[in-house]
Amino acid sequence: MKPGDQELFKVLITHWINHLEDHRAEYVVWSERVAGKYPEVSAEINGAWEIMKAAEGRLMAAKVAFDKDQA
Repeated sequence: MKPGDQELFKVLITHWINHLEDHRAEYVVWSERVAGKYPEVSAEINGAWEIMKAAEGRLMAAKVAFDKDQA
């Protein structure tokens, strides 16, 4: 890592985790909004959110490992 990368990474990984959650409400709104006419689209949005939740878990694990190494 280059000088300053550790501090930048701490900020970025927190942002990435928070950013996923920030969009959750919007996904739910649109999934419900399109569900009546486009149930398959709604299902895909819901499926995408499930994948994103898994990604969020992996990012959290990465953050924990990084923080542990910094202690």
